[in-house]
Amino acid sequence: MINEFKNLLNNLCNEFGTNNEVVLKVSQHIDELIVTEQRNRLSKIKNSSK
Repeated sequence: MINEFKNLLNNLCNEFGTNNEVVLKVSQHIDELIVTEQRNRLSKIKNSSK
């Protein structure tokens, strides 16, 4: 899932440029989703090791 987000973001940057306001907002949102996904994975790992 994280790699899909990164690929989509790269496609947006290639099409619209990295300074485009929409691309920057989408990038920020994707970063938040990636952090959330990583936290969920860590939480599952911690819970399964108990």
